[in-house]
Amino acid sequence: MSFYSNLALTAKKLLIKFGQTVTVTRYIEGSVDPVTGLGTAGTSVTFTGSGAVLNIDKSLVNGSSILSTDNKLLFESTTEIMTNDKVTANGVDYKALSVKPLNPAGIVVIYDVQIRS
Repeated sequence: MSFYSNLALTAKKLLIKFGQTVTVTRYIEGSVDPVTGLGTAGTSVTFTGSGAVLNIDKSLVNGSSILSTDNKLLFESTTEIMTNDKVTANGVDYKALSVKPLNPAGIVVIYDVQIRS
């Protein structure tokens, strides 16, 4: 294992120990058959991981893309979280607005996610 792989494993262990279980739901849009013109229904995929919901740094609040009511989610690197995913933590539903993977040397260590309820 590389240094960053070990770091990702350590981050996951810390999130398991000190964080919480987070449920992520991703909606996958349906498609349209170009021959028949009929559409198929969309589906959703749900997975869980470990994370920590934190208050967002108030110095980052600009009133438009970052609101004072937004939060930050630190999420383990095992499964990719994406913009527009629904995130449920502590019984509260959030929307992932911005996802920033911390990935030195191309290895994701943790995801830093801006979430809004």
